[in-house]
Amino acid sequence: MQNANIQIGADDLGEFSIDAFPDKKATVDRPNPGPAGGGQYYMGSAVELGIMYKGYYRVKISYTNIEYTASRNAARCEVCLNGSRVKFGALRAVNLMPKDKAEAIKKGYTGSYIPAEQIEQNPASDPRGPVDYVGNPDRADFWGKFNLPEAAHQAALGDLPCASRLSVALNRAGYRIGSYRINGEQVSDNMQTIGSDLIVLNPEAPSATPDASWGKHIIKSAANMKRFLREKIACTAPDYYEGGPQYDSYEQDRMGDIVIFASGGHAGLTVDGNGKMSLTMPQGDVWVLHRECWAAPQK
Repeated sequence: MQNANIQIGADDLGEFSIDAFPDKKATVDRPNPGPAGGGQYYMGSAVELGIMYKGYYRVKISYTNIEYTASRNAARCEVCLNGSRVKFGALRAVNLMPKDKAEAIKKGYTGSYIPAEQIEQNPASDPRGPVDYVGNPDRADFWGKFNLPEAAHQAALGDLPCASRLSVALNRAGYRIGSYRINGEQVSDNMQTIGSDLIVLNPEAPSATPDASWGKHIIKSAANMKRFLREKIACTAPDYYEGGPQYDSYEQDRMGDIVIFASGGHAGLTVDGNGKMSLTMPQGDVWVLHRECWAAPQK
């Protein structure tokens, strides 16, 4: 946190602003272009921003070089923050959703979706959860929340529950997986068909809610979840890939991030930087649902 100012220098025209400070713009307009020769590099006046917090900021830069035919032409533009030249990165990624929507998925994933006092009042009989990853219940505990018939329960114990946990979180946040198909084949499981208690997927649905509006489907395969996220949730290419060239720079997940991911063998959500835990390490395609410093940074 510091008091900050910005400047832009250019030959010939330039403007620089930071999205978090929309009313503050640093400009330069060639004051002495010369009657017959090239323009002249000029550093504009510093523009005070006020308090600026550490983080990554989106910026806007416009630069125009006016070509002169009578003499050699110069082209130069640079931006300074508190007198030091700014380094820019290619910020490809964007927040996929507002913070409140990302938080809803996070709550469904961590089990904090259920009010603590409700769990305290009836911890043994509450069928709604928590069905979480942070608490890391084993397969028997996880699948036991669904009140499956014995045969279906035993069959479910053979499935890795990572994509299923993510399916629970998506349903709880209001996203419906439905009869998801790949190449004409249905790859989602209708939990009602196999006798599940659907309250696990719909913890806030009152008993009077028409059954047709409830979430019923989950995806058990991480590879199929990866396809679902691409087509139905993110609807865009991944923000980055684990182990990719940018992964250890600004795109590395950090405290406060809500990041969703899926590979051929694992799917999940990193929560508040716990991506360094082995069970929730991002793999494969990674999307940032919400990163605070990509929204309007605190001023």
